[in-house]
Order: sequence, then structure tokens, then C-alpha cells
Amino acid sequence: MKRFLTICGVALAFCALTAAAPKKDLSGFSAGAVTGLVESVTKTETRTEILIAGEDENRTVFFADGSVYLSGLKESEIKKGALLTAYYDASKPQTMIYPPQRTALVISKGKLNVKVGYFDANGLSYDKNPANQLKLNITSSVKIVDVSGVATDRNFADKLVAVEYSAATRSIPPQTTPSKIIILETAPESKGFTLLNGTVKKVIKTDGIKTYMVKNVNKFYITEKQNTFYLDGEIKVGDKIIAYAEERASARKMPAYNVTVIAKYSADRNIKADRFDENLISSDGKLKLVIGDNTKIVLQDGKDFQSDSLANRKLLAVYGASTKSIPAITTPDKIIVLFEDIVP
Repeated sequence: MKRFLTICGVALAFCALTAAAPKKDLSGFSAGAVTGLVESVTKTETRTEILIAGEDENRTVFFADGSVYLSGLKESEIKKGALLTAYYDASKPQTMIYPPQRTALVISKGKLNVKVGYFDANGLSYDKNPANQLKLNITSSVKIVDVSGVATDRNFADKLVAVEYSAATRSIPPQTTPSKIIILETAPESKGFTLLNGTVKKVIKTDGIKTYMVKNVNKFYITEKQNTFYLDGEIKVGDKIIAYAEERASARKMPAYNVTVIAKYSADRNIKADRFDENLISSDGKLKLVIGDNTKIVLQDGKDFQSDSLANRKLLAVYGASTKSIPAITTPDKIIVLFEDIVP
């Protein structure tokens, strides 16, 4: 099957607007917003409820677990009397109850210029009504981050995002250079491995096994296995982490994963766990490793790797810069050969 790739020609530090045709009609999504004063905040074991009295005096209950906070909003600032705007998926059916109940995708201070929705590969929002469309002009100054605030080079086209901007032109559609784009979706990084990231909110230790509750667009659990590799040692509450999982754990109220690798986020490096073929290309075709004279190759326990072949083994590559080709090419600083029961 031929693949058609559209590569954005703008040299960006954190973005490549590459997209295939959307699998669903993204123009059907519609974001609603309620701006008003918080009348009450109720916290239970399973969720946080915020009652907001809108500008029209209508009240709405928002479920805030998993919500992304914008404009530097802190959880401690969500209290009675605070002026907030909550954004939600207005295209979902609403139960006939008063006050209405919604799940907040994004919450911000006051009333700011924010667009929650989907954008195509040219930066144009998918809106059925042209009057609601917004065109993004992407420059090197635009910050593109995931829901934990970590800079990312993930493609945001056809993904649910929240866009923060200051002003827009009066053209049709209006155009703006956003200050920040937050990708609200968390997706698998590659075949067999799922990339997980977020901020650690709780550490639970049961029978010597550690489980971490992590906050991303939603809260989820990650649990260490017998051979889980910690790249940076102990993980504590408040750490921003990156983890790779090969399998889901037993069912919980929140998603849960058994993780193979856990690392602290660092702006000075990249990591990728995957299986690489005989040409050292990752299973998702996104990264090719070129072994350099200074590339250190070790086993998970720190011992030197004695084999001549890395093909089809479970590897953790630690690297800096890479080319903007497809696949991206890098000379890793270090390769860790991860333990497994059977090496293919």
C-alpha cells in the first residue's frame, strides 16, 4: 500500500504537521464553554465536582478529574469564588438533569482566548460552521506540549488539542499564531509498546511492588514488574515521568499498565523503548539507530553486552538530536538491552 505523507516545511523544534485522512468526521466535534464563579467544590474518593454559576446565572456541575489546567491555573486555586472557564465536549448527548453535568476537558482562569478542537495538517480547525473556524500559523516560537506540560514533537493534526492565543485577525477564517498548543490525547507510541507520561501524584507500595498514580489528560496507574528498568533511580511524588508498557494490568476504575521502563523527564535527552530490526529501525518505523564509536551498549544490569546483534531485541535507546527524516536517524549515547524471558 502506498503511503502519502505531507511534511511540513517549517523548521520546528517540537512539531511536524503530518496527517493522513481522518478516520472519522472530526467536524462533528463541538466544544462548549461555561465562564462563571465557582459556587462549590466537592471531592469524593472517585471524582471532583465543581459547581459553576455561568454568566447567564445557569449552573453547571463539572467533573474535573483528568481536566487540563491552562494559564498557570493550580488545583489549589479552584475554590469557591474563583472565576473560571470550563470547556467540554458539547457534541456528546446530555442527560436530562438539573443542574446539567459535564466532564471538563480544560479549565482556565477567567476568560481567555482558547480553542478546543481538532485541526487539519494545514492548521485549519474542523468546524462545520465556517464562522467558528480558526487557522493556526505555526512558527518556531509556538510551544507544543502534552497534557503534563512536557514539550513534544508529536504531530497534533487530527488530534484533540487546546490552543491558547492572544489575538486573531478579522479575516475569514481568523488567523492566529498561538502561544501554546496542548495535545489532549495520549496515544500508543509504537507496536507492542505504549508510551505513557505525566506527573506522579501518589506512590503505593504493596508487598514490595510499587504502583504509581499518574496524572495526564486522565489519571492512570503504572505498576512495576520484576524486571522493570528505572533509568533514573527512585521515582517520587511530583516527578514528571516517561514510561513504556507492553501490557495492560488487571482492570481498575482507572487504566492501569505494567511498565517495562520508567524514567524521569529531561529536556536534554530523548528515550525510546522498542524492538529494532536488523537495520536497527524501530518497529513503528519512526527511528533508526546508527551505532557510533562512543555509543555505550550495556545490559539492564549494567554489564557489557557481549553479543554481536541487537536485532529483534528489546532495547532502550537514550539519545539527543535526530534528523527530521522518516525514519528519524540518531546516533544514541547509550543502548540498554532490556531483560526478557525469551530473546527472539
